[in-house]
Amino acid sequence: MGMTRSAALVAGLAPGLLVLSGCGGGHGALDGAKTDYAQSFGDTPLTPTFTDVRNEGRALDDTLDVLEAAVDASTLGSAQAQWRVAHTEWSRSEALLFDRLDDLFFIFQVDEVDVDTAAVEAVIAGATTIDVDLILNSGTQLKGFHVLEYLLFSDDLGGATPLAALQASPRRVAYAASVAEELELRLDEVLTVAQSLGLEAAVATTREARLLVDQVVNQVILRAEQIADQGLGRPLGMTSGGEPQ
Repeated sequence: MGMTRSAALVAGLAPGLLVLSGCGGGHGALDGAKTDYAQSFGDTPLTPTFTDVRNEGRALDDTLDVLEAAVDASTLGSAQAQWRVAHTEWSRSEALLFDRLDDLFFIFQVDEVDVDTAAVEAVIAGATTIDVDLILNSGTQLKGFHVLEYLLFSDDLGGATPLAALQASPRRVAYAASVAEELELRLDEVLTVAQSLGLEAAVATTREARLLVDQVVNQVILRAEQIADQGLGRPLGMTSGGEPQ
C-alpha cells in the first residue's frame, strides 16, 4: 500500500526534527546534518507538496468552469467535492509556509477565513464586470477558498439553497468561477516560490541550512500547538473553561 500524501509530508519533515535534536555529534556534526537535509529539501517534501496543492486547485477551477456552463445538482456536487479535496490538500501544506512563502502572506490570499459576505453580495448585485482581474484586485476577504465555500455551500442565503441561488444569478456563478481561476493563479505562484526555495536549499551553505531547517521545525511545532489548542483542546473543553466546543 502506498504512503498517503500527509504521511509522506510527515516523513519528509522527520529528518529536520531529528537533526534539530543534535543526536550523535557536536555542533559540527549537527550543522553537517542540517546542510545534508536542507540540500535534499527541494525534492522532499517542498516541491511535491505544493505541486499537489496546485494540481488540486487547477482541478477545482476546471469543475467551476463546468458549473458555469451548466448549473445543476450534478455540477454543483462535483464542485463541492473538489473544493473539499483542494482545501484538504492546502491544509496539509500549511506547515511548510515559511520563509518567503510566509512573508508573501499566501495564507491570507488563499485561505482567509474572515469572508466579507456583504461585500461579496454587493459585487454580485452590482454592475461591475466580474472576471479574474476583478478578483485579483480585490481584498483577501473577497477571494480564496472560504469565499468559494460560502458560494458553494452556504445555507445562509435568505432561505435559498446554494443551487437555487446559483441558478438564479449568472453573476453569482461568474463570481465563483472567477474566484476559482484567481485561486489557481495564486497556487501557481505559491508553487513557483516553493520551487525557488528548493533550488536555494540545494546549494545551501551551512549557515543557510541551519536557518532553513530551524524555520521548518519551528513552523511544524507552531502548527502542532495550534492543532492541539484548536483541534483538540476546545472540543474536549481543555482550553474553553471545561465546556466542550
